[in-house]
Amino acid sequence: MGNVQDKMELERIVQSIQQNLAHPFYVEDIEIIFSISIGISLFPSNASSAEQLLKQADSAMYQAKEAGKNNYQFYSLDLDHEYTHKLMIENG
Repeated sequence: MGNVQDKMELERIVQSIQQNLAHPFYVEDIEIIFSISIGISLFPSNASSAEQLLKQADSAMYQAKEAGKNNYQFYSLDLDHEYTHKLMIENG
């Protein structure tokens, strides 16, 4: 995909992906509809390694899933703390 210049450009890309997947697909006359939850972490502002970047994108994806179908979330430290707090409560 190359380098994304700003957050708004990335949002347009994500929305385009969502719109393209919103159309039904047909396999042997069976209608298949996709929804997608996307977590986004930015390099180098959010993470300094690929492992950290993926972990943060995964965390943002779970936040997107909690927010409802066909959603996306950018990683933020606040979201991460909120998610960690929820996990602690659920596991406690």
